[in-house]
Amino acid sequence: MMSSLSHLVKQAAVGSVRLELFCRNLSSSARSSMRILQFMQSEERFIGVRVDKEHIAKLSPSFSTDVCTALANHGQERLLAEAARCLQSGDKIELSQVTLLPPVTNPDKVLCVGLNYRDHCKEVGLPLPAEPVLFSKFSSCITTSGDIPIPSVTKCIDWECELVAVIGKKAKNVKEADALDYVLGYTAANDVSARDMLGSKEQPRNGGQFLTAKALDNFCPLSFDIVTKDEILDVDNIPLSTSVNGEVRQNSNTKEMIFNVPNLIAYASSIFTLLPGDIILTGTPSGVGFGRKPPLFVKSGDVVEVAIEGVGKVVNRFL
Repeated sequence: MMSSLSHLVKQAAVGSVRLELFCRNLSSSARSSMRILQFMQSEERFIGVRVDKEHIAKLSPSFSTDVCTALANHGQERLLAEAARCLQSGDKIELSQVTLLPPVTNPDKVLCVGLNYRDHCKEVGLPLPAEPVLFSKFSSCITTSGDIPIPSVTKCIDWECELVAVIGKKAKNVKEADALDYVLGYTAANDVSARDMLGSKEQPRNGGQFLTAKALDNFCPLSFDIVTKDEILDVDNIPLSTSVNGEVRQNSNTKEMIFNVPNLIAYASSIFTLLPGDIILTGTPSGVGFGRKPPLFVKSGDVVEVAIEGVGKVVNRFL
């Protein structure tokens, strides 16, 4: 496999014609196990791909400098081919020399799904929804591991561990059977929530909508990498967890999802067009703070770690 891949890499060049041929010839198995990311170096942004735990390879800035633009201008297959070419080039940068960014920074849509885990519905005493419960965050919510200031408008910050699907190409009226063809890969998120801005069942705030409780600045921290879908053997069977100051609070599996990733893409794309770089936060399992008796929320100084097996983790200190 490696000799075959090396041969293909030698055939690939910066020019679009040869890169197009590279895209056609590079098999999905040869592209497996790639982790795509974004980073800053010398005050410039780049796309990269992980080489190992301590090194990354840099995609040419002439190709693109951010994932959303690369997908929009070149397409999913060419982005993967360029990442594979850079991975095999032998050129690498030490992680200590760069600043990692969220893997997607300016998507057209930050789509979220509420009440999508059976165990979560049970803990909050709500029936299973008959169709996906969709809401949104904004690009200004996106951050990554690091400190998050606690907004003055809330005193009840909660955690929600979520698998995120990153859309790789334009999707409209997609069939469930074809849905994963539109996924570039996956990352991890904490769908941070201001529970007091939701109100209560008896006295809901904002008309009962989720937006004001979910869309505060920095309320969508993502892990550093987009793990290409080839690396995930079964997206319907992934362990995921949350810990607060080292104590496990959520511990579940994506098999608890009511609507899985293909369901969600098919449903959402029947309503609106999903664009390259859009992200879908697919819901959270049981173990959230407000589901406890008494409720338990994040305090200043708390460190929250969300981890999804085989995908990544995001660690934030709230201040």
